[in-house]
Amino acid sequence: MTFFHERIAGFDPTPEAHVDEYLNKCFLTQLMRGDCQGASMEGFLTIHFDTFLFSVSPRERERLQQATANTTHVWMTGLITGQTLRWVLANGVWGGVQDLTIHGLDNTAVFSMSWLNAFTQLDALDLSRNNLVDVNTTRFAQASQLTALYLDENALTTIRPSLLASMTRLITLGLSYNNIEYIPRDVFAPLTSLEELLLDTNHITAMEPGAFGNLTRLITLDISANTLTTVDSGLFRHLSNLLLLWMEINPIRHLHPDTFKHVPDLGFLSLAVTGLRAIPPTLFAALSRLDALRLHACELTSIPPTAFDSLTRMTLLTLAGNRLTTLHPAVLANTQNLWDLLLDDNAISALHEDTLANCTTLRLLHLEGNSLSHLPSTIFRNSHQLTMLFLTHNSFTSLGFLGGGAAPTQLRALLLSHNRLSAFDSTVMNLQNLRELDLSDNPITTCPDISNLPQLATLRVRRHRIAHIDLTSLLRQQFVNVLEFDAGPNTPSRARATLDTAQLEPWQGHRLRTLLLAGINSESVITALLQHQRRLSASGAADDDDDDDDDDDDGDDTTREPEQRGTSVQLETLHLGWPGLDSSVMTDDELCSLLLFGTRELQLVGTSLTSITLCPQFPQATVLLQDNPQLTSVTIPSNLRHLNVSDCPQLTHLAVPSVDILDISGTRIQPTNTICRAWGSTMLFARRLHVPLFETPATAHAMLRQCLRHVLVLDLSETDWLDRPSLLTPVTRDITVLSSETFLFADQVTVPHSRESPPLFQLEGASITCNLRLTNTVLRPDINPTVSAQELSYFFECTCARGYKKTGGGRCVLDRPNIPGIAAGSVIGGLALGLAMVWMYRRYHRLWLSEDLHKQLLVERDEEVMALKKAWEIEYGELRMIKRVAAGAFGVVFKAQWDTVTVAVKVLQQGVMMFDESTVVEFEKEVEFLQRTRHPHVVRFFGAGTDPNGSPFLVLEFVAMGSLKDLLGKDMEKALVEMNQDVDASDDTSDGVNTVWELKLRLLRDVASGMAFIHSLDQAHRDLKSGNVLVSSRLRAKITDFGSIRQCLAGGTSKRAHTSAATTALTPLPVHDDLEYSQAVGTATINPSMTMTAGVGTPLYMAPEVLLGDKYNAKADVFSFGVLMWEVATQRVPDLIEQEKGGDFRGPLMAVLHDLLAQGKRLNFPDGLCDGWFEELSLRCMAQDPSERPTFARLEHTGLRSRSVQSSTA
Repeated sequence: MTFFHERIAGFDPTPEAHVDEYLNKCFLTQLMRGDCQGASMEGFLTIHFDTFLFSVSPRERERLQQATANTTHVWMTGLITGQTLRWVLANGVWGGVQDLTIHGLDNTAVFSMSWLNAFTQLDALDLSRNNLVDVNTTRFAQASQLTALYLDENALTTIRPSLLASMTRLITLGLSYNNIEYIPRDVFAPLTSLEELLLDTNHITAMEPGAFGNLTRLITLDISANTLTTVDSGLFRHLSNLLLLWMEINPIRHLHPDTFKHVPDLGFLSLAVTGLRAIPPTLFAALSRLDALRLHACELTSIPPTAFDSLTRMTLLTLAGNRLTTLHPAVLANTQNLWDLLLDDNAISALHEDTLANCTTLRLLHLEGNSLSHLPSTIFRNSHQLTMLFLTHNSFTSLGFLGGGAAPTQLRALLLSHNRLSAFDSTVMNLQNLRELDLSDNPITTCPDISNLPQLATLRVRRHRIAHIDLTSLLRQQFVNVLEFDAGPNTPSRARATLDTAQLEPWQGHRLRTLLLAGINSESVITALLQHQRRLSASGAADDDDDDDDDDDDGDDTTREPEQRGTSVQLETLHLGWPGLDSSVMTDDELCSLLLFGTRELQLVGTSLTSITLCPQFPQATVLLQDNPQLTSVTIPSNLRHLNVSDCPQLTHLAVPSVDILDISGTRIQPTNTICRAWGSTMLFARRLHVPLFETPATAHAMLRQCLRHVLVLDLSETDWLDRPSLLTPVTRDITVLSSETFLFADQVTVPHSRESPPLFQLEGASITCNLRLTNTVLRPDINPTVSAQELSYFFECTCARGYKKTGGGRCVLDRPNIPGIAAGSVIGGLALGLAMVWMYRRYHRLWLSEDLHKQLLVERDEEVMALKKAWEIEYGELRMIKRVAAGAFGVVFKAQWDTVTVAVKVLQQGVMMFDESTVVEFEKEVEFLQRTRHPHVVRFFGAGTDPNGSPFLVLEFVAMGSLKDLLGKDMEKALVEMNQDVDASDDTSDGVNTVWELKLRLLRDVASGMAFIHSLDQAHRDLKSGNVLVSSRLRAKITDFGSIRQCLAGGTSKRAHTSAATTALTPLPVHDDLEYSQAVGTATINPSMTMTAGVGTPLYMAPEVLLGDKYNAKADVFSFGVLMWEVATQRVPDLIEQEKGGDFRGPLMAVLHDLLAQGKRLNFPDGLCDGWFEELSLRCMAQDPSERPTFARLEHTGLRSRSVQSSTA
């Protein structure tokens, strides 16, 4: 056999390694050797393709047939080439297979189902995740017997009638996560047995009336996450059996009152995350059987009083994330079966006492994130089954509605954090069944009275103002197991906690699992707990002696009642810390005596301890020991998940087997070969290090090389001795391949390091900076060194940071130019910026040292940095970074995998975000805008979040062909031919594009269409250029990079007087305060901030009013489009300065560009290149007066479709 092995990273294809683990899983190499035992007893077989077959012997064919005999369910995965797949399908024994799954086809655009004719019993077929652009069912013998077909996560743009023509028995059809744009009439007509249709996450803009006409048996329909703006009132007319309907994540603003008239059996309906602004009063009138209705994250400002009158069976209603200010008392009058009601994140300031009067079965109520300061005292009078009440992030000062006979007596969880409560007294409340109470982040000044809460188990009062915390009274409640009283910035400096366990005897100490008292003087508590432990130990020894005496006394057969005894304390989570805590208060052994084996978290912060030696109680725990000024030694014999010893300036000794996330900032920890391997194997934070041994080149090189090869995050910020780029260059210039495979350099001797994604390398506040650089390197695969190919690689380029200069000795020192003529305004502006930076850093520094933010920064969302109230939040852990594909002014873009979807992840630079409140607001605006950008010619937005380092990121559609700028630099004729070859002759998706000129016009129409949509949302792009337009595999344009989009429609096109910061360029850019001209600078985005300042954009595409820093509106984008028209036509850089001044010109960029435009100079079209109408239209787009430029709506519908230029510009 001759074949080329392509082994998958981490797998050894030997049968000994995996036959036991995967009883029914065979690597193709195993199968070809005869080492695969074939299908399981139940007929299940997975074939993992790990080889490319070039020629196969008869013996290997026989082995394949032996292994595939008696199979009924087959999965084919791995890296599957079309040639290898077709050989396997043609030579296996597949006659008994009922279910077939194929995932991972590579470079196979069209799948022919006739390849499956050997599967004579085939019932279900899954072809998801193959990037197919078409599926051909011609001569597919089993089409009429299929009951399930899954084509999700491919690249289908249309549904051809021939695809489904013979599938009359099909019950389930999955078409999710494709690029389908339109659903024509009768395309599903043959599918008379269909019960489930999944069309979510496509680009569908319209569905013809009658599209679902024959689907009378349909039960489930999902059309969510598309670009539908309207829905025909008769679309669901024939779906009388429909039970489940998803329409969420579409820009639908209005619905006809009869939309759901013909689906009376509907049980679930989701209209969430749409642009729905109002609900017709009779919209849900026919849905008397509806069980769940989701209307969250729309734009609703009110609900008609009778809107839900027919929904008497409804158990779930979500109205969160809208703009409701109140709720009419009649809205819920007929929802007597409602269980869960979500009204959070609105603007509700008051509710009527009858709002919940008929919600007698209500169990869960979310009202957090509103503007409530009180509730009517009788609002819960009929809510006898309410068990969970969420009231966080409001303005409550009192809780009268929880007292008296109208209180929700069955309440088990009450969350009241982030309000204005100064006290909590349970004696005036009727909450006998309450088990969880959260009062954190309230100005509470006295310890809560929980004496009337006999069932309470969890009490959280973090960041309070209590001077004395009496734990004795709290622990009298026998079920209390969580007490959280960590101090906050407003907690009195002399706050103390006390405990007298003698008053609790017999105290069941084992019930207390969490005790948080960081920042509180807790000496009394520690003393009492240790005394309790000693008493129990002594009592246990005495009992042992008594037992021995009883054994000797044979004549006494009297039965003795067991003595009532307490139990020892065994904490899972403990936070302590005040300046007086030292070894005289508690020894290491005494600390361990309070902790349960398997403790999850220990924090000792701000103490006077000089050394800490912990017992082996902490496998994979979090240990936080920051801010201990006298600490010199830490010994922990357990492997940890997270260890923070930052800002312990005397700490020199650390002993721990391994830790995933390590922070040694501000310590004197000596370098060892364990750093970034056993210590900080995932993340290492080593800010402000002052260890001489680190400063030697050999040590620095060894540590850096180890860290940059292995960790995800390396932070060496604010380290003074890192002041020579030459100290880092020998390591940072090393080429690293972005791959999981192993390669050789061309010499076939040297092996470059490989990893799938680059690390985040932070050097904030240092005099040098290291920027990631991508390159292509000629390498040879280790498994086949005879071939060579260019592989994407990276290295770090280190230079002096901005504001620093290199001395003759190679050091980077602060650049202090002696220029007396610097304008006073610049000095003042720089000083203000510097003060803002210092304030930001100090604030961030304090938060960094707090346990809450530090954990969130590494693991969870950083709420202080990012308030994504209405965004689709995506956790960073859900993403698998594949490779870095681009870097720009606003951040870095990675290709990534999100679940099973290939996406682009744009990580915004922290230096850009600036972590202040205005930045949070601006980024939040951008996310809210992106949620509404559902259009086939705008890059799709999936969600947002923050990475472990606190940087915000956006998850966007991945467009594989790159930018329009890249396409214009290629042979467009060749690209067009390749695209047309991939399209079936009967497919009309080519849209009549047969020449390069037709392709160029279509690309420009796509851009105009996308921009018309953006402007329809009262938004402007402000950086429209070829580099910010991506091109799909079907050569369709998609607008991207909204880092500078803001509401900037000025009064010139509106009758309203706009005075907000979003309407004008607030800081004019003087033409004398300029950039030096170069073509590179002219085509780059300048002023990369997230605020609305003059000059944001790309100079060579800027309108005159933008260059001047004057007021401007969306017509500035039209000017940029005119420049783009010239660039697309000529396939050259649109450099007006080069055209008029020559390529050797040196001088100010913005001033010269502005003067040329003011003189009427425009980009010249070469003679005969294009028709006159095109040239004239481009020049009109670049008109000096914005009012003379056409709108994008006009350009989309007439300007680029007609051979004559339109006379109207509006």
